Amino acid sequence: MIATVTLNPAVDRTIVVDGLTVGGLNRVRSSRQEGGGKGINVSRALAAMGERSQAMGLFGGAPGQLIVDGLPELVQARPTWLPTGETRTNIKIVDEESGQTTECNEAGPAIAAEVLALLQESVLGELRPRDYLVLAGSLPPGVPEDIYQRLMTAAKERDVCCVLDASGPSLAAGLQAQPDVIKPNQAEAAALLNQPLDGRDAQRRAVRRLLDQGPRIVVLSLGGNGALLGRGQELVWTKLSVKTVRSTVGCGDTMVAAVVYGLQRGWDLLQIGRFAAAAAGGAATLDGTAFPCLEVIQELEREVVSEVWS
Repeated sequence: MIATVTLNPAVDRTIVVDGLTVGGLNRVRSSRQEGGGKGINVSRALAAMGERSQAMGLFGGAPGQLIVDGLPELVQARPTWLPTGETRTNIKIVDEESGQTTECNEAGPAIAAEVLALLQESVLGELRPRDYLVLAGSLPPGVPEDIYQRLMTAAKERDVCCVLDASGPSLAAGLQAQPDVIKPNQAEAAALLNQPLDGRDAQRRAVRRLLDQGPRIVVLSLGGNGALLGRGQELVWTKLSVKTVRSTVGCGDTMVAAVVYGLQRGWDLLQIGRFAAAAAGGAATLDGTAFPCLEVIQELEREVVSEVWS
């Protein structure tokens, strides 16, 4: 079983404009909204690949109900409902001319300690040996920065494979629980290690340093420059060049889903990296927060370039 946890889910509203004018009038070409938040996105991406998962997290009000009701059939909702407050709404503005996406993300509702305790009880009560637990995304107000560390420590006692996609203090604290997989992007890893990651040598050193802190696998997302995966002494770089980028929202979450998909099947690091690059690249070609199906990913995988780095 794969369980995803989203402590700060969101309704993602994506607005498409021909050219974003800051401080001026913008005509909207199209708009759409979907349930989002990093863990929710991982579950949705897994469903597009044909994989079942459980989506757990903190949900509130009509926006929270919209997310739960909109989950794909292969995603089983296990919500912990907030007694007060509503799930946040995030605005994504896609500029068709530049290909850039501007994000405006709300902080989310404040979480009381007793609600967080219910969430932890729900998550740990579902886990069984050899399950996968994906902890992803920002923390809402009131949630301590070591929450991911605490959840993973308890999960690993149950022989659960833990995947962490976080940033800042919650990533730093989470590393102390030695997650099986982490997936920082370039900026997150640079901030954590306090070093720039420009160029192959710096990226190689960064992955080595992160591996030394305990994760079994490090997936360093490099945006349009691909991803660098490390496990033990292995380093694998993969990239899919995309002609037309429709939206970058959810690409990193699709990569996490693809890594879990490959780990479940016992793939080697190169195969996981190629599949993950194809999946993330496929997501970039879709509007809004959308995810490619397995057949599309397998087709795109033929176009992935890869290298084994020493």
